[in-house]
Amino acid sequence: EQGEAEEGLRLCSALRGLWIVRGKGAEGADWFDRFLALNAEIAAQIRAPALVMRAELAFEQQDYQTATERAEAGLDLCRDSRMAPSAGALRVLALVSLRTGRLDTALELAEAAIMAARTAADDWEEGLALSSAAAILTRQNLLDEAQRSYEQALDVLRENNGWGVAQTLFGLGELAR
Repeated sequence: EQGEAEEGLRLCSALRGLWIVRGKGAEGADWFDRFLALNAEIAAQIRAPALVMRAELAFEQQDYQTATERAEAGLDLCRDSRMAPSAGALRVLALVSLRTGRLDTALELAEAAIMAARTAADDWEEGLALSSAAAILTRQNLLDEAQRSYEQALDVLRENNGWGVAQTLFGLGELAR
């Protein structure tokens, strides 16, 4: 109500994990959209991650067009602001590519996400990107490589991301099946 877009996006960003884990993606998406739509000056360091987190919520809602648009906008803003590429944006784009059957593109994007996360020393994103790569490898029927990627993801995620561990274990179960 007060037009404090930057503060609102900070709050939304802090709540993103809760919205995903609790299945409240529509609520989170609505709040992100409200603040992103304000004609306020927002620092790139706040806007770019917010765009990526909004992309992630769109992906969870299976809105792949919005997920792609927001992730690409986040990557563009990172590039234009001379920020490191967003591992999260690359991961979301990899997952959209996986879901839309573009497996070679999906794997390239997942590998770029892994490298971006490692460069940023972001264990959370590295683990999720490794798990995403494993899902792609599974779809490509590269089962040994997929298992190694899932195991690497578990090693990275075990200390900091219970939700990511659960997702990775689910992926390993699917691989075993």
